[in-house]
Amino acid sequence: MIKPVCLDCTWNKNMNKYPEDADPALVKDYQARLRQLLDSKASEWNVPEMGSYIKQLRREIFHQEEFDYSDVKYHFNELLLSFAQQMTDHIREAEDPVLMAVKYAMAGNYIDFAVLNVEEETLWDLIGKAEELTVDRDTYRKFLHEAAKAKTLTYITDNCGEIVMDKLLIMELKKVNPELDVTVMVRGAKVANDTTIEDAVQTGIPSVAKVLDNGTWMDGTILHALSEEARSSIIHADMVIAKGQANYESLAGCGLNVFYLFICKCALFMERFGVEKFSGVLVAER
Repeated sequence: MIKPVCLDCTWNKNMNKYPEDADPALVKDYQARLRQLLDSKASEWNVPEMGSYIKQLRREIFHQEEFDYSDVKYHFNELLLSFAQQMTDHIREAEDPVLMAVKYAMAGNYIDFAVLNVEEETLWDLIGKAEELTVDRDTYRKFLHEAAKAKTLTYITDNCGEIVMDKLLIMELKKVNPELDVTVMVRGAKVANDTTIEDAVQTGIPSVAKVLDNGTWMDGTILHALSEEARSSIIHADMVIAKGQANYESLAGCGLNVFYLFICKCALFMERFGVEKFSGVLVAER
């Protein structure tokens, strides 16, 4: 179920999102059908699922695809790869390397063009101050405990660029548990600046884990929409790490052994977790 505040936010973000030269009659039709979609499906869909169908509605009415982020994604992947060694050195020097890797993974979650006007200056500021991010101690202890005993881990990625930090965290977790079998899950199609197979290859993920696309074009991780292989990889994993707010919104309540890892980017999440904007969050499903 979508909260009223999220419905209002979704309406405000999408009501005027159409081609500049669109026929006024089509705009009127789009806005009416958008309103109908929000009103009729709010009780059964979550925000990422709703967002996916809104994009489908725009394609149907205006015959226009969403912005292609391929060049943006390549740029941010290369940008973070160029800084990977410095982050690696800092992780190695840290009193708790896994915790430092978790904080870098949090900071990287800022790279979200679907929600933010991403600025490189802000990104570097967050990365530079990553060590200052707070992580709930009890949740982190549980996180470490589960990682140490798990045989299989499915790591659901979110955005370009931050996948570099995801790789660093996976490498640290495999030091804690050398036998850990990791599957990194990416999108099955282009969705904003979310990670795909191409991003995983560009950032060297296959050198540390298996890569699996989720078989769908939808935002977040909508279990019923995933390929059978992707759904099984999540359901049967000993441990799941899900990056980003959309994965939290679409998986929360699933009852699986999931740890959600992200930074807060909106007022609802700030209120829900009692933190300020761009604070890091590590929360367990169970």
